[in-house]
Amino acid sequence: MVFFNARPATVRTVPDEATTVQEHYPNGEIREMQIMIARLFSPNGECRELFIAADRDISQKDLLCASDKLN
Repeated sequence: MVFFNARPATVRTVPDEATTVQEHYPNGEIREMQIMIARLFSPNGECRELFIAADRDISQKDLLCASDKLN
């Protein structure tokens, strides 16, 4: 999932060996963002791993909401 420029999260398919993704701001500036792993735990203890890249801090609530909307 990519969180960029205050827009809703999007899903991006990248090669397995990718470690970053790039996005362009409206002014033309390019932002390269590190791909990270976020772990979300359900109330019953199950763990989901999400690969995310973001240009801002993302809360667990943001991750849960985006994941639910995109899945």
